Amino acid sequence: MLVVGCGAALVFLMVLWAWAIIDCIATPASLIRRLPKLLWLVVIVPLGGIGGLLWLFFGRPVTNTWRPGGDMSAPPPSKRKQRARSLRLVRTRPSQFEEIRYRPITEVTDRKSQELDQRIAQWEREQQDSDTAGPDDI
Repeated sequence: MLVVGCGAALVFLMVLWAWAIIDCIATPASLIRRLPKLLWLVVIVPLGGIGGLLWLFFGRPVTNTWRPGGDMSAPPPSKRKQRARSLRLVRTRPSQFEEIRYRPITEVTDRKSQELDQRIAQWEREQQDSDTAGPDDI
């Protein structure tokens, strides 16, 4: 019975070792934790199943949605949770966000509005004058 248990453990470690090598090679270097990719391969290959376990716990990307050869665009879990939380806020309280989004930054008073109208009129006159001026006038 001991031999069967040891055989099963050995097969498991061999499969884990092969999987860790393939997973390390297929993982983009920017997602790997702790060590560079080449150094992880140097750790995994000679240490066998132990290297595979080290890769699994310390080197493999944290994102649980990533798979070798899969879509790399999945954000880390913290970003996904943050986005879901913001979507929930938008859905539950849309009026609050509309108020903030469309509220003018500075209040426009009658006096300020009159000043702005005068500046626009002056700018329009300057534009008209520059359009009527010929090339010799410049």
